[in-house]
Amino acid sequence: MRKRLRLGVLVALLLGLSLYRGPEAKADCSPPSSSSYAHETITVSNTALGFTSNLINQGAGQATFALVTVAVDNVRFWSDGTAPTATVGHIVVAGTPVSVCGFDNIKNFKMIRVTTDATVSVSYFR
Repeated sequence: MRKRLRLGVLVALLLGLSLYRGPEAKADCSPPSSSSYAHETITVSNTALGFTSNLINQGAGQATFALVTVAVDNVRFWSDGTAPTATVGHIVVAGTPVSVCGFDNIKNFKMIRVTTDATVSVSYFR
């Protein structure tokens, strides 16, 4: 009787764990349906830099989405305010678009070139 009870509890526990998927990650990071309200072109060199402050805090509110496209050469970035280096940070290969979601990530976004200066085009959305 005791073995059956333990076995039943064990089965219930394992079944419960297999059904638990944990918190859902937000998979949708796409631009809002509205048009972008601002854009800029940034030359990324050997000093880490972020987006232009008055563009992400412009007019009627803050940017909630930024579409970034890198041209010429690769860059590295962090979105927590830490300065990347030419060898440390997420790498973005030239020609690859990057979506930056949420005002905090946009405000804290910093990038640096990998080898030669890169051109970065950015569109901002609310």
